[in-house]
Amino acid sequence: MKTSKKDKHFINHASYPGGPKALWAFIRKNLLYPKDAQENNISGVVRLKYTIDGNGKIIATKVIHSLGYGCDEEAVRVISMLKYYVPKQRKIKVKFHKTINIRFTPPKTKTVKVTLTKKKPESTPKLEEKKKSSYSYSIPLKKG
Repeated sequence: MKTSKKDKHFINHASYPGGPKALWAFIRKNLLYPKDAQENNISGVVRLKYTIDGNGKIIATKVIHSLGYGCDEEAVRVISMLKYYVPKQRKIKVKFHKTINIRFTPPKTKTVKVTLTKKKPESTPKLEEKKKSSYSYSIPLKKG
């Protein structure tokens, strides 16, 4: 007779589908840099502790290290959207506690230089030659 192999661990821990890379990709995709933080050029880390219930939903979040300027609320909003995979337990209700550091940095702006040059049309007869004039504009672009 074959016997089934028992798990090493009594309780199987919750995990994010796709692993840590997928977790951070989800956070990067959904995290918005708050306007108050942008106006005050705030950067830093918000540390959160959160609780996962037996169904994989986030049921409680607590800010351990605050940054302010709306960053705490944004971090809590994104973490509350997470959905974990919880393997079946041995007929017991289990809650998991995890901590995470979410970094806030101001969005980078790119500057693109556009040069416009005014040229004399070729189809007109000889007219007074005008000096060529050019214009230059710098347009700041925001990432995201």
